[in-house]
Amino acid sequence: MSLKITNPLVTVNWLNSHIDNTKLIVLNCTIPKVTAKESITILEKKVQIKGALFFDIKKNFSIVNSPFPNTVVGSKEFEEKVQNLGISKDSIVICYDDLGIYSSPRVWWMFKLMGFKNVAVLDGGFPKWKEKGFPIENEQILLKEKGDFISNYQPNKIKFIEDVLSAIDNKDIIIADARSNGRFYETEPEPRNDIKTGHIPNSINLPFSELLENKQFKSVTDLQRIFKSINTKNKEFVFSCGSGITASILALGAELAGFTKHAVYDGSWTEWGSIEGLPITHTSKNKTWSKQEFLAYVLLYAAHCNFFETKEEEEYILSRVDKITFHKIHTEVVVDSNEENLDKIQQYILDNKLTPNEKEALIKDIKNVFFADGSVDNIEKKVFNILKKIIN
Repeated sequence: MSLKITNPLVTVNWLNSHIDNTKLIVLNCTIPKVTAKESITILEKKVQIKGALFFDIKKNFSIVNSPFPNTVVGSKEFEEKVQNLGISKDSIVICYDDLGIYSSPRVWWMFKLMGFKNVAVLDGGFPKWKEKGFPIENEQILLKEKGDFISNYQPNKIKFIEDVLSAIDNKDIIIADARSNGRFYETEPEPRNDIKTGHIPNSINLPFSELLENKQFKSVTDLQRIFKSINTKNKEFVFSCGSGITASILALGAELAGFTKHAVYDGSWTEWGSIEGLPITHTSKNKTWSKQEFLAYVLLYAAHCNFFETKEEEEYILSRVDKITFHKIHTEVVVDSNEENLDKIQQYILDNKLTPNEKEALIKDIKNVFFADGSVDNIEKKVFNILKKIIN
């Protein structure tokens, strides 16, 4: 039976129903997850989806002697190694990993970089597969007949230092960093001790975890909301992270949300933070906020507290802050968690010692946001009381 991938994400039910298709190739793309504290071992005794092949990102599909981890191999080398896995031009490739969604999008991106279209990621990965009780087996090496896969390198899918340097001041490109909020704003260390802290100038922070829920991608509607909040004019995206792995999660999330103009900065922060002379922005979360930016943050948080920003609320906020500030801060509000929202507001107030008149005016503005659409729900009432307490 001939299969064509029409969506870059497939469910475990879909995979289970097609597991015996002779054209299907299931790739186990698992790597250890690197954090600032530790490198997590996935499983002591390896088990896998029945019939899966191990796609070794670290030792086989990255340049081993590269100074930076996970540097993708060239198109000819990729072609030969993929052929050795038994992958052909008419194969259907499904990528998964042991953490649900972590390294599998990186392999999806590699195949897209090499011009292969019939590839998708298994949503929820191995945890979801096991949860459903679908067939598993001990890891084994399966010998496959050599495939006839052909690379068709797509240079628009990958970016290098020169590209990112030129993108910094290009208003038609958005550089989005998938690292955690703490790493982006330097409130937590980099996992690699020899890498500088900070972020690429004019980049925005979109932690990859914001796209996921219960080890799966959020709904298409939620992904569209997230990406539209930072890219209202369908600009080109350049995605970065620590070493190119989680930037690929943003690439897949953007694809699911309908944003097709995107590329991954392969070297990512490990490269950028290692090379002398490259520009780096050093900021804490609140120290660079102007009064206008703080006002925008508070009012946008108030508008978003019930997960729905009405047109009337937006119009009121735009009557108090300019459009550039509105869109700049909108991104930050959306990607921050509720706890981070409140912590940042509280910290700014502690650092800047608002006068009684400034506090009164701020509370009035918050109230006006809540009443802008003519009604106030229970969530808004609760948030108003919390904000009033923080401000006073």
